[in-house]
This record gives sequence, C-alpha cells and structure tokens, in this order.
Amino acid sequence: MYIPELFLDGGTIVSTVDRDGYKETQRASAGVYTNKPVVVLINKGSASASEIFSGAMKDNHRAVIIGEQSFGKGLVQEINKLPYEAGINITIQKYLTPNGTDINKKGITPDIEVKLTEEDVKNKNDVQLKKAIEVLSKMTNGQEIAAQ
Repeated sequence: MYIPELFLDGGTIVSTVDRDGYKETQRASAGVYTNKPVVVLINKGSASASEIFSGAMKDNHRAVIIGEQSFGKGLVQEINKLPYEAGINITIQKYLTPNGTDINKKGITPDIEVKLTEEDVKNKNDVQLKKAIEVLSKMTNGQEIAAQ
C-alpha cells in the first residue's frame, strides 16, 4: 500500500517514465481511510517520496499544500555494482505527478506559500505550522481556501 491510498479514493498517485517514453502509472485503489480535510507542509528539504505524496495530494485536489517550493528530487536511480566494491548510480526513470508535471529540479509548488526565515527558526516561531492550523480550521468549518 502506498501512503496516498489512505487519502485518495482512486486516482493516480505517480507515474514514472523512462528515456524511451515508456510510462508506468501507480493508481490508488478505491476506498479511503479518511475523507477529512488535509493540509500538507513542504519546504526545500522535502524530497523524493514526500514530493510524490504532496504531488498526488495536490493534483487530486485532496489537500492544501503549504510552505515553500520542495527540493525537486524526481529521479529513479538504479545502483549497478562494479568490481572492487565500487558502484555507479544510473538514472533509469523520472517521476511525474498525476497531472504529468516533472518534479525533478523543479519540485512541488505549494498552494499557499509561507516562507520560514532564520529569524522564525531562532525564535521558534513556526509560521508554516500556524498557517496550516489556520487553513485546516477554515476547511473544517466549510470555508473556501484560495491559493496564495
């Protein structure tokens, strides 16, 4: 089971495409663990699996993504062993969000951008978490949330 399947009632989770254009798509099965509103926090440290998750949630209109642009690690790599305990990583595919967006070197763009400054970190002022709580509160009260 993929984590997005807990939240998605069907729909695409992620696709991979190789250099020849062969595309494989992973879909969520029908039935979900919860239909409650979801907010996902991302930042420049969010990479790979967290980008697949946030991309699936965003493109399926299942969550509001808050924070900063993610890292952009959207490649599938294969380790090939070489003699003398050496090895080489070879990129064999790239990840695409359900809408077909290539996340490599681009990342996931949040629906609501909230930058966390060094001053915020120093003062333990998590403005991203505060915004997420505010948005989630509005969502649970039935209010529309506009991208910012």
